[in-house]
Amino acid sequence: MKVLIIGAGGHGQCVADTLLRGWRAGSEVEALGFLDDVEPLATDHFAGLPLLGRVPDLGDFPEAAVVVAVGDNAARKRLFEEMASLGRVRATVIDPTAVIGSDVIVGAGSYVGPLSIIGPGCRLGSNVIVNGGGCIGHHSRLGDHVHIGPGVVTARGANIGHGAMVGAGTVIKPEVSIGRGSVVGAGSLVSRDLGEHVTAVGAPARAVRRQEPW
Repeated sequence: MKVLIIGAGGHGQCVADTLLRGWRAGSEVEALGFLDDVEPLATDHFAGLPLLGRVPDLGDFPEAAVVVAVGDNAARKRLFEEMASLGRVRATVIDPTAVIGSDVIVGAGSYVGPLSIIGPGCRLGSNVIVNGGGCIGHHSRLGDHVHIGPGVVTARGANIGHGAMVGAGTVIKPEVSIGRGSVVGAGSLVSRDLGEHVTAVGAPARAVRRQEPW
């Protein structure tokens, strides 16, 4: 399968690195390059792959699957849904160093980064990001468009709502829920449930302001 990466920024380059290492290890998934609408770009190559054009140039590659590699949740959701409306196959990218439980479900278009661990019984929605070193405890659930930062640890049974963002190095205690659209600051300790569309920080994490719903 040939894959186009939508987004040539930092996260896109992480996705490219995973695809290239997988290809060298014998994977049949081949990364063709990037499409990106940001202008101007300083170079025409990122992580060893070429910049092939802008997102509207997608039609030049009718057989390629796509992965939306944009860190911002709202922008990633918009692009993911645009790709779905065009009937494009949305590739799921899992780093070869990740450890995935045998009964885990990972939704379409998601990315699981290097050295991540996804425990048994977990369910990840579509268009999810689990960055490198993330550890998702057994029987946890992540909604669509969730973004898990590097080194996040959830204990068993975490429930992270649609479109939530969990900052790097955060720890989430057992059976705790984070509401849809909420943002948890880096290095927080989430010891009790958080509502929808809030920003929370600290140890223990406390809501400090409201987020505008998408």
